[in-house]
Amino acid sequence: MKPDWVTYRHPLGLMLSHPAGWRVQQAQAVLQFIPDDFDRNTELIVASEVSAPVPRIDDPAVLSYIDDSIRQAHPGLTRTGDPAPIKCRAGDGITLDYAGQLGDGRPGAAVVYSVLVDGSVVSLTAIATSERIAQRRLALADIFATFAAGAEAGNGAAAQPQVDPDLVGTWRQGRARHSSDALGGGTFDSSSTTYFLAADGTYTTEHSSFIGIDLPGGSGGSGRGTSQSTGTWSANGEFLVLRGPDGAIVVAGEYKVFRNGVEVYPPGGDMVLLHRV
Repeated sequence: MKPDWVTYRHPLGLMLSHPAGWRVQQAQAVLQFIPDDFDRNTELIVASEVSAPVPRIDDPAVLSYIDDSIRQAHPGLTRTGDPAPIKCRAGDGITLDYAGQLGDGRPGAAVVYSVLVDGSVVSLTAIATSERIAQRRLALADIFATFAAGAEAGNGAAAQPQVDPDLVGTWRQGRARHSSDALGGGTFDSSSTTYFLAADGTYTTEHSSFIGIDLPGGSGGSGRGTSQSTGTWSANGEFLVLRGPDGAIVVAGEYKVFRNGVEVYPPGGDMVLLHRV
């Protein structure tokens, strides 16, 4: 990392460094990089992650996925050769180059740097005019070289936990369902989970559930259950992650805080609503 560069830590565990004049922001399921001289009309620089149960980063399935992603973004770009090896803090990776035309007919190019981390492909992708890609290439390679994930990035994040003060407090997630049948019976079940988010990046939960069954003739029954758990959480103002004691993700996604609640939008999943208690 260069002396004047800035370190960025994502709550999911990815850590990287970038030039001080660049900004990094959450954009749906990717991180978008915005240099100080960014061309919004023709330039795209993003970091992304996708699950890929493959043994090697240069597996044909990975190459096919990356090729398809570039083709969907700009059909006029095609790969110009085989993957070349490149290293980053997260491990041994590859770089792929693409060339052709952008949608407006100008000569275009793309470069993708990828590494395999815990069953996921983490990539830094840049698409722009051929001239702009040539100008960015050295900085992009240097940024990718700083990519760290898993234990290395996690240890750094643990030393300085990212905690959004607006989320410190008590939140509750609830659900209730009722169903009935033609014979007069029915089932009602409900559950609620209360999260106590502490300022030190830890949390505890209390989970309760109830189920009631009504049978024709007035018979039936009901049952209740309760449990508790602990874990860690982090949030950077854009992305929230709650992990269980084993490190598994419990809740993760972009979020918006309102006066009495917070909406969490998991990538590819349904919105999770938490009410302030």
